Amino acid sequence: MITIPALLYLLHVHRARNGAWAMHRVVLGIAPAIIWIAFALVYYGFLLPNVYHAKMNMVKALPVRITQGLAYFVNAIYYDPATALVIVCGLLRGFGRDRTPREMMTASGMALYLCYTVWIGGCFMTGRFFALPALLSTIIISQRPRSFAHSGARNDNDIKAAESETKMNAAARKNVMGGFARNNVMHAIALSAALVLCNIINPRSPVRSGRDYHLHGFMQNNHIEDDRAFYHRSASPLFYTRGRAHPRHEWTRIGLKLRESRQRVAVVNNTGFIGYFAGPQKSIIDMHALTDPLLARIPSRCLMPGHCRRALPDGYRESVRDGANCITDPRLAGFYEKIRVITRGDLFTARRWRYIILLNFGGGGHYRRSYEAAADQSSIQDESVKPRGLPWPPAFPRMRMR
Repeated sequence: MITIPALLYLLHVHRARNGAWAMHRVVLGIAPAIIWIAFALVYYGFLLPNVYHAKMNMVKALPVRITQGLAYFVNAIYYDPATALVIVCGLLRGFGRDRTPREMMTASGMALYLCYTVWIGGCFMTGRFFALPALLSTIIISQRPRSFAHSGARNDNDIKAAESETKMNAAARKNVMGGFARNNVMHAIALSAALVLCNIINPRSPVRSGRDYHLHGFMQNNHIEDDRAFYHRSASPLFYTRGRAHPRHEWTRIGLKLRESRQRVAVVNNTGFIGYFAGPQKSIIDMHALTDPLLARIPSRCLMPGHCRRALPDGYRESVRDGANCITDPRLAGFYEKIRVITRGDLFTARRWRYIILLNFGGGGHYRRSYEAAADQSSIQDESVKPRGLPWPPAFPRMRMR
């Protein structure tokens, strides 16, 4: 999404310069995307990644999502003002009066991306979705001295007019270019000083993160958390000890214990450390559905953005363990059979490709809709995560300081 305006602009420029579409060049330019989409459809059986289905398949009203998304922005402004300031400067530069078309298209992509972040309700990890806009804003801002190099302290038209004057001698040109260089250096010094100052002021900046960083507290408001603080004592290199398993986390111990056990299937809420240390011989059912193709397509009613826990369908553990379809709900069993053939069956069979077309292009959506209609009576309805009302707290923001 963030690249769509820029791509449309480049296609427009291409057509304007050539008078027609040079399709071989267009196809060559988008070939990496085409190759990846084709591979994903053939191998995984779905166009979009499983994480998309897990995070977007939530029964959550639009006002609640937007409120949560706005809270995500307020959280970022409070806990990381430097990144927020860089993004704002990039947007102002991209939509300013003396913008270039490339700057405007880049800023337009950033604006679409940020609006989409609000629409989906943000994320549970603070600042996560602002990394890419911050990078693009930095590129826009850092490119600005080059346009100064064509205008001195004024604008682009001045230097173009000056260069068109044949009476401008070499000495005057040298003096002008020297002034441009000084402008570039001062611009770079000002930006660097502002960045250093923001990192010194912010108590959560990397330069101020020592062994006691976790004392800031990781859980903030609106189900948004500082994962760096959460994993600091267990995964930070500052706590590495030679000869001991690292990360030093409870999930690491669970994964190592599972590796040594005879248990073939484990149901867990966090698959990262556990799945890595358990090894490839174990099957992990992820209750957050990030790695599970069936649970990702079962709607969740929780309010936490990003990681929405599902309950386990009756017979699903046995299905994973035995490689069969043991789900007791007949409607869900029929839906799972198609997913099982797509994700576990042979790649090039007529049955698998019939199911791929059915589930990817809308023909099989009635299985999920009929299941949602009976969700209140189903055994998989997740009652452990209940809505707590609109997620904007009356006393926002709060922060534990050391």
